Amino acid sequence: MSQSVDGTTQTRKKASPEKGIRRKGVFWRYIIPAFLGGAFVTALVLMWAGIYLLKTLTRMEEVLRETPWNLPSRIYSQPFEIQVGGPLNRAEFIARLARLGYRPAEPVRSSGEYSWDEKGFDLFLFDAVSPDGSRKAQRLRVDLSDDVVSLIWNMETGVRRSSLELEPELLGSIYDPSAEDRRPIPLGDVPQLFKDCLLVSEDQSFFEHHGVDLSGIVRAFLVNLKSGSVKQGASTITQQLMRNLFLTRKKTYRRKIDEAIMAVLMELTRSKDRILELYINECYFGQAGAVSVAGLRQGARYYFNQEPRFLRPAQCAMLVAILRGPNYYNPFKYPDRVKKRRDFLLARMTQEGTLSKEERDLAIQEPLPEAPHSLSGLAPYVVDAVRRQLSTQLNLEELQSEGYSIFTTIDMGKQLAAKRAIQKTLDELESRYPRLKRAEQPLQAALVSLDPYTGMVLAMEGGRDFKKSPYNRALLAFRPIGSVIKPFLYLCALEGSQRGDYEWLPNSLLEDTPITIDTPSGPWKPENYHQDYYGLVTLRRALEESLNVPAVRLSQRIGLNVLADYFTRLGIPNPPCVPSLVLGTVEMTPYQVAGLYTLFLNQGERLSPYFIRSIVKEENRRLPLPSPQPPERAASPQAVYQVLSMLEGVFERGTAKSARSLGWKGIAAGKTGTTDRRLDSWFVGMTPDAITVAWVGFDQPEPTGLTGSMGALPIWVNYMKEAYPEGNPEPFPIPKGLTQKPVYYFSGQLAAPGAPAAIPEYFLSQTIGEESPTVDMPVPPRGQKTGGYEIKHSGDDELLTKPVKAVEIDSKPLKEDKEGEWRIP
Repeated sequence: MSQSVDGTTQTRKKASPEKGIRRKGVFWRYIIPAFLGGAFVTALVLMWAGIYLLKTLTRMEEVLRETPWNLPSRIYSQPFEIQVGGPLNRAEFIARLARLGYRPAEPVRSSGEYSWDEKGFDLFLFDAVSPDGSRKAQRLRVDLSDDVVSLIWNMETGVRRSSLELEPELLGSIYDPSAEDRRPIPLGDVPQLFKDCLLVSEDQSFFEHHGVDLSGIVRAFLVNLKSGSVKQGASTITQQLMRNLFLTRKKTYRRKIDEAIMAVLMELTRSKDRILELYINECYFGQAGAVSVAGLRQGARYYFNQEPRFLRPAQCAMLVAILRGPNYYNPFKYPDRVKKRRDFLLARMTQEGTLSKEERDLAIQEPLPEAPHSLSGLAPYVVDAVRRQLSTQLNLEELQSEGYSIFTTIDMGKQLAAKRAIQKTLDELESRYPRLKRAEQPLQAALVSLDPYTGMVLAMEGGRDFKKSPYNRALLAFRPIGSVIKPFLYLCALEGSQRGDYEWLPNSLLEDTPITIDTPSGPWKPENYHQDYYGLVTLRRALEESLNVPAVRLSQRIGLNVLADYFTRLGIPNPPCVPSLVLGTVEMTPYQVAGLYTLFLNQGERLSPYFIRSIVKEENRRLPLPSPQPPERAASPQAVYQVLSMLEGVFERGTAKSARSLGWKGIAAGKTGTTDRRLDSWFVGMTPDAITVAWVGFDQPEPTGLTGSMGALPIWVNYMKEAYPEGNPEPFPIPKGLTQKPVYYFSGQLAAPGAPAAIPEYFLSQTIGEESPTVDMPVPPRGQKTGGYEIKHSGDDELLTKPVKAVEIDSKPLKEDKEGEWRIP
């Protein structure tokens, strides 16, 4: 019982035991399933998180296990070697050292430094990999005497050496579609100043946090809140690395969460040094044209043309400043911005005690670089040729990603000489002949230069400007070769005479008078270039002056079928069996022509050109390459030299005699070539050092008005003057079985020893006594066919006696007039 406030009595109800039991049933009925459901969801979440972490870690490991980037393959020149007793041009050598990243220093203390004095120079070589293996850095001394190397010795061991080899120069790279130019560098080669500056700028707590810097996040939040805008970020170096390697730059919460998780996983699986090394090699330093400059090594090369180990404080600070925004902090567009940021970082390093005030003040005074340095290499046409040749052995993806070192036969000095020769000559031609300067189709050129005794390509330029026109004319442009084919006609005649098939000698006479040949497409009237005819000319004169009509007559005497077969054996592709064959209707590339002419300097053996020496992967592991093709016997040594002697005369009296006035000196043999309507200008020049082919023309064939001596010959001269400035006084070796005798140039008659105006001629030793010139009467009776075509006279059946430029044929001595023409007194 209980009493209420107002006095009424109320009865208290007792709690029913059944209701308590019901309440407990409700608890267990709802709470326990909820708990179990929560536990299940938690388990699912944990399982999902575990799977996510496992997949993320697996993905990271797949990338990080090997090199995390696709590395471009790099193409290198042949090493440059100097030998005791050999010449050395100081200016050219210093230019080569600069291209390789060497710098002057006094005294020389570390690799990449050199110093010069009046007696020679000290040089501390880099570590390097070459076609012949690895080489450790070493300090050498080279003594010179009158620009000749007199002594080479190791300054640490005192051991004398017979030669010194500089590392190969970079010709170019083969990139993947992302076009990132990167060469990883070990952390030990990164200067401490750069690391200190990087940490001051990007992540001061790098060695304290575990991937995510919580204090940095709070600090950045407060700074940004106070300023009302995003002034400071809180991403650690590890987070930035994860973003660059695995994520996008899209600013979303999901990306930030992924970035943080991956950063923690990275810290759990990699050391701090490894993370820092990866970051330094991942850094983006801007664009070099279409190529991304990635990693410290390429950044140092692009902005300062040197290896990272040589970076000074100001340079380290500038590179770190650029990392904040390579476009915003572009030193070539916004130097004031870059300098302000650089100087701020230098001041911070002084505050941190890593840089003294004196060092800071000197660094602040240092100017910014004025222009970038090339990373693309200096021989893009060679890179194109390498890529094309290796496409049959390696797929493009391998070349773009595996970081092969491809060593070529290219001599960098000669390659640069070829580039400059083409540019200089084409500029001069367009200046002299304004009609050649066309914006829609610029005048083009190509050059190939070979070592005549090995077939190694020393220089190859496929055009005027690779960026504007990457078409590689040296390898791909099949153009009619014109009179460049004529030496092989005369070789066929002289070699056939050795076998007894004909009776031709170098001083035999050919008729040089107008001729008409009936062909299935109608009458064909070949003409000499100037439409001048000389009556009778020797084989030598016909070749030296590149006369068309005597060449056509000779080919008719030999027979077109025989001649076409002979050309095929020499390596001339698909020679057409038509009368114009000997005027060069065959189409070949400059590369093929260079290989064809090797038989003249190898006593009749033809070599196949090649330009790849070896392919090296990491740890100096070499990939197999097909061996260069062995030399092929193509013609007899004696006949080859007889024609080579005539080709020397091309420089002395023939179509290339202007080479002397252009500045060439030394022994040389060669042949000009001009195609129909002057569409193509060719020149092949041979010295004991090199066979070099030059071509000039328009890509879409149009008349240039240039002969071989007007267009291609000046390119050859400009190239040779730079590549071989001293010429070569050594004569071409004469094979056994030949005897030299003096003859008169015009008549071909033998001359007395020492006779004025006589020239040396070469005869087979077994034919001595038969050297009198035989007069060729190449016009057979009317109606007789030779080689499938009917030959007609221009008039009566008698030889024409009124040539435009006739000379009397006798044995009187000749004299040279003031104009340089040889005439009978």
